[in-house]
Amino acid sequence: MNPFLFAKLLYVHYWPLVCVICLISGTSAADAADDQLPELTVTASRLAESGSFPSSRISRTEIDALGPRSTVDLLRWLPGVHIEQSGGAGGIPFLSIRGGETNFTLVLIDGVPVNDPTNSRGGGFDFNQIDVNIIEEIQVYRGGISAVYGGDAISGVVHIRTLRSRQKTGMNLRGGLDAEGNSEASATFNLGNEDAAGLINISTRDYESPDSDNDLRRTQFLAKAQYKLLGANWQSSILSSDTNTKSFPEDSGGDELAVLRNLQDRDSSQLLFATQGRASFTPTTAANMRFAWSKHRETDDNPGIAPGALMGVPANFTRSKYRRFDVDASVSQEIGDTDLIAGASYWRATGRANGTIDFGFLLPTQFDITQEMTSAYTEFQTQLSDNWQLNIGLRYDRPRDFDSETSFRVSSSYFLLNTVELFFTSSEGYKLPSLFALANPIVGNPNLDPERSNNNEFGFAIRNIADTDIRITGFHNRFKDLVDFDAVTFSSVNRGEVVAKGAELEFDWSINSNWQFQFNSIYTDTDVRSDDVELRRRPDWQHTANLSYRPMDTTTLFFGIRYIGDYFDSSIPTGLIEIGDYTTASVNVRHKLAKNTHLNVQVENLFNKRIQESIGFNSPGTLLNISISYRQ
Repeated sequence: MNPFLFAKLLYVHYWPLVCVICLISGTSAADAADDQLPELTVTASRLAESGSFPSSRISRTEIDALGPRSTVDLLRWLPGVHIEQSGGAGGIPFLSIRGGETNFTLVLIDGVPVNDPTNSRGGGFDFNQIDVNIIEEIQVYRGGISAVYGGDAISGVVHIRTLRSRQKTGMNLRGGLDAEGNSEASATFNLGNEDAAGLINISTRDYESPDSDNDLRRTQFLAKAQYKLLGANWQSSILSSDTNTKSFPEDSGGDELAVLRNLQDRDSSQLLFATQGRASFTPTTAANMRFAWSKHRETDDNPGIAPGALMGVPANFTRSKYRRFDVDASVSQEIGDTDLIAGASYWRATGRANGTIDFGFLLPTQFDITQEMTSAYTEFQTQLSDNWQLNIGLRYDRPRDFDSETSFRVSSSYFLLNTVELFFTSSEGYKLPSLFALANPIVGNPNLDPERSNNNEFGFAIRNIADTDIRITGFHNRFKDLVDFDAVTFSSVNRGEVVAKGAELEFDWSINSNWQFQFNSIYTDTDVRSDDVELRRRPDWQHTANLSYRPMDTTTLFFGIRYIGDYFDSSIPTGLIEIGDYTTASVNVRHKLAKNTHLNVQVENLFNKRIQESIGFNSPGTLLNISISYRQ
């Protein structure tokens, strides 16, 4: 029997039993301290993260202070990220890191990849599937990291880490309502002791846009357990989510311009099982293991788009299913000032789709395709001197039906007087063509080559001077062999080269114990070589500024401003046009009503700006949202 198939069967059928045992064992310590078991983490390096990695993160405490209603709203405040809700609330978000395509970003949930390459977006992730209330922390890594994660991470990584189990019995309840009657609710139950802990979370969201014909409904379930078994620390989780959205199709011109007024109806479900463990053999030697299995289903009923300035889109229906199993094992070793890790991984994924396109007659669009990958990787990090650190990553991937790939990443940082850091990073990456681009019977091309990237960055950081941190980074990314649709051959082809270059500024000032100010700015210049075209949804300038104030232990006030510069967008009624810049502001007040109860009052779009993130789709005006949370 295939050992990977055996591991999958063992995992799928017996993981729930292990989880239940761990949850039951947690009931014996209701009065334990509110501590947490050691968490198993994944970062931009599998080794201890150094200052040279271009990353940003936001914790649960900071999320509560911001008070975002969705994961999309949360990501808007992270440096180096441009995200918009394309197609309104019921549409699919578009996320770009440093000028890359949305499918150039690898999305992880607790270390497990969740991109679905069976969709026409090439694997771009729908962040509406994840409730912001289950997020413990989000980490965003900017730049190519294929040497660490393999393909898909050629522009960056968004890593969502879900709520942590706590070593006590308790619960956390949250309910919210906005001025338009949209509601959200979340309930988390914890139990555990010093050896094991578990949690269960159930959350829902029901949203209808006040200014457009689109809505979103989602239910989500999360169960996690942390425990000690056979001398190792383990973490197991189940995440299940069902999402239904309705909106005018993307590029239709939305409420203002769409000629066909029927809505696109999309149902999706995500199911993820994961178990990962870490065992320390000596104080300097440890082994890591991860098993994961995921399934994503999507049904998309698209009414089509009438012709306009561009050719229309016929009505189409698609039902797709994507399944993936992966296993990863590594050993890490510390030798003095040097850390070394070496490991191997394997994944196998199957994508199936069936549907029709209405050309006056129904043309079937069925495909069934399997991909698999065997990999080996190593990372080496050392202190060349007291102030000089070097990190080298190397990965060998052997995909099925493609040539083998070798990816490297080298980064170095040098500290002056322990307060000024000079850093440099160079990496290369690749991304396998999506299953849709390879196998769709209408536009697919089985002879596509992987998309590739070269990423370089350099800069300096000033740390902890007068309670201020400053980081300035210049970057230069080159993406080539991009997969695109060719109207002449009516199929997907490799062509073109895109250069994205720019600079980032991150400024963090702790004014005093009550006041904190943050400012982030990014300039991105994208150039399509050999073609006189403009890339969509790539603003040249983007700024965020926020001021938080804590006048007392019971109250936190947050005021934030976002500026998005000019960018191009396209719709079928209008063709390519430029969308003007805009500025929005929001306020959030979090107040402790009682020992375990908090009131959250948020005002979005404070100045009632009428903006369109995509053509014809109006963002709502000023919106008031009130929520109450109770934690025991």
